[in-house]
Amino acid sequence: MLGIGAGYQPYEFERFGVDIARNLEMTDEFCDILDLAFSRDFFSYNGKHYQMPDTHIPARPVQHPLPIYVAGHTQAMFRTAARHGYRVLTSGRVGGTTLLAAQYADIVAAFAAENAPVSRAHVTVNRFAHITDSREDGMRFAENARYQTRLASSLRRRQEVMQGTVLVDVPFPDEPPLETIYNDLLIGDVETVAEKLVAEIRATKPVHVCFSFKVGNTPHKAAMRSMELMIGEVRPRVEKALGPLGRIAADRAPVES
Repeated sequence: MLGIGAGYQPYEFERFGVDIARNLEMTDEFCDILDLAFSRDFFSYNGKHYQMPDTHIPARPVQHPLPIYVAGHTQAMFRTAARHGYRVLTSGRVGGTTLLAAQYADIVAAFAAENAPVSRAHVTVNRFAHITDSREDGMRFAENARYQTRLASSLRRRQEVMQGTVLVDVPFPDEPPLETIYNDLLIGDVETVAEKLVAEIRATKPVHVCFSFKVGNTPHKAAMRSMELMIGEVRPRVEKALGPLGRIAADRAPVES
């Protein structure tokens, strides 16, 4: 599989002398090139940002079509995915079910605008997750998730605060209280996380859900324990509420030829 993002950190664009305001149209052209490269032996391209002479790409994907995921949280990127027949990866960041439902509505609207069935989105949701009976440990994980989100937000807004070579975390706009982050994310004991995950699956109708267990300075042992509990104890509870997850995913994913 292949993942695509338009880029969001201004300093990356500045170092290549490129205006970040062009990132979406550049990404769309890059997707055009990918479609040509994987669909024919030779191709050329003459776009606003990219020009390629007659070219052959000898490395060919095994899957047909190659699963390509578009990462992002904007209508523009969702519409890019719809136009090119790509899939959608989204996260909700540190938000909860309400934000995830709003994002899913954006995906539905974007695919409808491109006259593409939303089933082609193969929605994948990436979520912070920590399973523990300790509220203290859970709050510490929420703080780590907030830390990571703060750094990403600073880079996105070109408002980095540095202490030597270290990027300092500063609050991002409309940052919720830590207690809200704790409640919104998949944090808590087995029963609590299972209930939250059921609600999130109902809100986003994903084909896949992936989890970030190791965030910030979360101990490796704690992350591994969360993985074990997710598979061994949370999943059975989720399937009791929703049915077999493999069957649900298969029903939501169209057969591709």
